[in-house]
Amino acid sequence: MALTIIKASGQKEEFNIEKLVDSLIRSGASSDIAWDIAKKVKKQISQSSHTKHIFRMARRLLKQYTQASDMKYSIKRALYSLGPAGYQFEKYFAGILRAYGYEAETHVRQS
Repeated sequence: MALTIIKASGQKEEFNIEKLVDSLIRSGASSDIAWDIAKKVKKQISQSSHTKHIFRMARRLLKQYTQASDMKYSIKRALYSLGPAGYQFEKYFAGILRAYGYEAETHVRQS
């Protein structure tokens, strides 16, 4: 039976361990560490776990490996905690990135 989780938006989605691994790797964890953490998280979550709960578990485990990766992983939570004002910050930061020659998109919904 597939494990269904609840996203921050309230939508239900099948748990995808590879999404968690990718998120951990983007935060600076090595592939081996990311897979190790993701497997541990998967064992601990239950049907209809919230992504917020999954994030907290992953962050706690990541902190045991490296403090630097934990700080990068916390940026997403910090932006979410800004609430609607976070979008203004997102647009501001995208402007900074564009000024340095990077491409940046805002208000992109992940599926």
